[in-house]
Amino acid sequence: MSNRNRESNARTFSVNRVVILMARIYAIAMLIAAVEVAINIFGQLPLLDPIFGYGAIAISVIAHVALTWTAFSTDRPEIGQRVHALTSLGLLVTWPLQVSDSASLPEFFQPWIWWVIGGAAIAGALSLRWFISVPLLFAYPIVWFFLHQTPEGGNATALRSIQDSFYIFLISTAFALILWLLRYTAQQADEANQNLATALAKQAATDAAEKERSRVGALIHDRVLTALIVASKANTKEEITQAKKLAGAALTSLGQTKLGGQSAKEISLVSFFASVEELVRQAAPEFKISVAETNDFLIPVEVADAFTEATLQAATNTQQHAKSATERDLFLRGNRTGFKVVVRDDGPGFRAGRVPKTRLGLRMSIIGRVEDVGGKVFIDSLPGKGTTLVLTWSSDAD
Repeated sequence: MSNRNRESNARTFSVNRVVILMARIYAIAMLIAAVEVAINIFGQLPLLDPIFGYGAIAISVIAHVALTWTAFSTDRPEIGQRVHALTSLGLLVTWPLQVSDSASLPEFFQPWIWWVIGGAAIAGALSLRWFISVPLLFAYPIVWFFLHQTPEGGNATALRSIQDSFYIFLISTAFALILWLLRYTAQQADEANQNLATALAKQAATDAAEKERSRVGALIHDRVLTALIVASKANTKEEITQAKKLAGAALTSLGQTKLGGQSAKEISLVSFFASVEELVRQAAPEFKISVAETNDFLIPVEVADAFTEATLQAATNTQQHAKSATERDLFLRGNRTGFKVVVRDDGPGFRAGRVPKTRLGLRMSIIGRVEDVGGKVFIDSLPGKGTTLVLTWSSDAD
């Protein structure tokens, strides 16, 4: 599996919610911490180099703005977190250049960057892959240990540098472990839900095929029985001719069915709709279900399987994303060459163009599954206008 696919699998519904929630909490915490950082910056302005020192302050401010903006205005908060983590490390390494005169530094001097690097390490843990974020958790305290003992870093003793470095490592690592555990738990929950949805969809397809076999068996039984009854009562030439036609139709049905061989690959629209309706009533009983224009049109089992899973995922999505909705509807419509499934709610809605590419529920379990079997997906949704999802399939499609 490619790195891109692994990253997509990591950002499922619950994981995405955890990532965004943690990003916003972190951004708020950094805004609060920025007050203390600003106080120390203003107190140290006379000691900083006019170019490097003031430039470092500007870079830090830009990084904090990016951190807050991406957390609250985009679906990619990790971008701002990465900027914050890496720029803070760069400012820490280049700190000696930011001090204009180390000889003028007061005793027990603590560079203002000290109040930034702990949070920066957490930002790295939030946004970077483990093989980068783990070394960063060690890099910040190690760099600080050596810097703090230099004249520009405050001429601290080795013991004090060890204490400060250990404090940075302990706090950042503790938060990183908690965040990684939350993401792992959310991912496990989403994978379990996805596996359950797939299993239910396959079971529904199996049930539909079984219903189709029973329906075909009953139909053939009725045709054969009717033909026998008519034949037993046939006395006139017209009645005998009619009995022959009925017998021929019954034999044709038997030949086409081949004792269930055809139904193993195809099921009727009647059976498919019945199975979808039953499954949705079990998984989401609050839905109002409407079925119309059903017929004996046969569809491939793989199409029924894909659309069953997509329909179930759509129903699950409206439960998760539109909890405030008061109306949820499922429409099943058939025609002579295909069918249409409509899932709608009057919830908050969303902008389809802003759905993250890493969201599996919509992009893979619905759009991907439907398009893989030649179907089409149409999304009609706007913020505050509810959501309508239309899934269609036709045997005439190329």
